[in-house]
Amino acid sequence: MTIARTLLSRLARAVLLLTTVRCRFPLSLPEMARGWQVRLAALRWDIVWRDSLALQVRARVIVMPMPEGAGIGPHWGALLRHRRHRLALCPEDADPALVQAAEQELFRRIAPPWTDRLTGPEQ
Repeated sequence: MTIARTLLSRLARAVLLLTTVRCRFPLSLPEMARGWQVRLAALRWDIVWRDSLALQVRARVIVMPMPEGAGIGPHWGALLRHRRHRLALCPEDADPALVQAAEQELFRRIAPPWTDRLTGPEQ
């Protein structure tokens, strides 16, 4: 049983690393000095990995969605802080309103035709 778990853990880590890319944005996070790295994932893969906290801790990886456009904005920064907090790397969580706005933006990007119907004003 232990061998099977080890193999599954290694396979999951390999898939995580294959479905993400190293973040090239100039980030200066304290945990990066301790061997952690921020990796970017396409939106669908971000949905897969976002709740795999134990795997991210074992791999020393913070999975983030690829930012839209040319760079990172306040919503992406709030989401990064929130995910660092969930991994117990940051004592303070991000502003809940910014995190909610970031999550809604991700939802809009992954399901644009349905987003307005699901989150828009009632008709």
